[in-house]
Parts: sequence; structure tokens; C-alpha cells
Amino acid sequence: ADEGPNTNNAAVIACVQSGDSDVMLARMRLNGCRPTLAWFTTATWGWATRNSDRIPFFLGGGQWHENFAYSDKYFENGTAVLEYGKEKFGYMGSYDHIVSYAMPMLIVELITSYFEVVDSPNITDALVNRYHEIRRSLMKIDNVDTIFGPVSFNEYQRNDGRAAAGMQWVQKGNATAFQLGCISPLDQADVPIVIPSPSSLPCPPGSHL
Repeated sequence: ADEGPNTNNAAVIACVQSGDSDVMLARMRLNGCRPTLAWFTTATWGWATRNSDRIPFFLGGGQWHENFAYSDKYFENGTAVLEYGKEKFGYMGSYDHIVSYAMPMLIVELITSYFEVVDSPNITDALVNRYHEIRRSLMKIDNVDTIFGPVSFNEYQRNDGRAAAGMQWVQKGNATAFQLGCISPLDQADVPIVIPSPSSLPCPPGSHL
């Protein structure tokens, strides 16, 4: 929590599990604290969906949001991947399904491009004797488009092709119910971020937890 000059304007950032979130919310509400900004790990989990009326304007982060419009040559967006999976397997997947589809597709595209530089590549020889060369070449990719968004690896071999999916529970349009809107990356956002929270109340020292 912010313990600066304006202590009553609290910002709570909590990396927590569902049970911890229940305890924190109950304690803050008992103490009359409603922070101007609340970022919870669980704000994008099923826990939040079950408690959407209790966490107005809460923020969270994740890997993917249904508003993402990234596409590939087979699907127009990630939601289409999930709907196809439901048709084939009988249940609606999560962002893990989209990642599980995107990564093999990315590897196929990169390996194909690696061998396209020569007319008659010896694929068996390359895979057996030059595996590490191929692997290093894959680490040099820069903003390759996938259904999950642009993919690019930094010096730590972490994907930094796009920003994470920033989300906030807001009232979209004229709706009264709170929905999980997308606030980042900016080119994929469907709602603006709302700070400070309109439902916030003063949080004097000792009232946060």
C-alpha cells in the first residue's frame, strides 16, 4: 500500500491465490478500505468471475484476452481457436489452448524458413548434426506474427514481442454489470483504464489488512 503523503489514497498490489484474496477483501471491507487502485493476481482468474460484483475496477494481468485480434492463416483470432477446440473436443479451452496451438505453428514456420535459403537442403543432416545452429537461429526471431500476437525473444530468451494482457473490471457502454475489459496492449484494448477507482473510499493507515 502507498504510505506516502496522501496515505488515505491507497494502492494495493497483491500477488495472491484465491483464498488469500478472499481474506484480504473481507478484511479491507471490514475496515472500510476501498483503494484507489487494486491490482490482484486473481483479478483475471475464475475467482474474479465469481466475485465480479465485489471487485469493481480491480486490475489484473494475463497472457491473453478475448478482445485480441491477432490472426494467422487458419484462424481469424484466438477465440476462433477456442471455438474450434470446443467443436472437436467438447469443451471450451483457456489461453493455454491458444498458446499450445501458436507455439508449434511458430516452430513450423521458422524451421521452414530456415531450410528455404537453399534449393536442396539436407534436412536429415541439419537436424542430426546442426541442431544447435537451428536452435540459435530460432532465438534470433524478431516480431513474428502469431495467433498469440507478435513473438520476439530478448537476450534472456523471453518473449517480449508484445505487452502482457492488462485487464480491468469495468462497466462497458451502458451495461450495469462489471465485465473484464482489455486495457493493454493499447492496439488491442477495448476500454480505457480507470484510475482512481470511482468506488474508492479513504484507506487510513492500518485499514488495508
